[in-house]
Amino acid sequence: MKTGDSVTLLDQYVMAALPTMLNINNGDIPDAVTDAFETGLELLRRRDEYHRRAAEFSTLLAPGDETGGTGKEAK
Repeated sequence: MKTGDSVTLLDQYVMAALPTMLNINNGDIPDAVTDAFETGLELLRRRDEYHRRAAEFSTLLAPGDETGGTGKEAK
């Protein structure tokens, strides 16, 4: 299984999110796991949209300019 495989990504997300979900669900493990998987599935569903938006944003950044400006110095 490749690291970029959607099932692997989902599992990695769930494992990372589980402590937070346990805290949100007051230690109720079944609810926490369900919430983590539902959130992960929603993220995977929107993954292409996030990649497209990130690509658009990165093209707005001028080389060496991390402020998101046009690359021209403000006067």
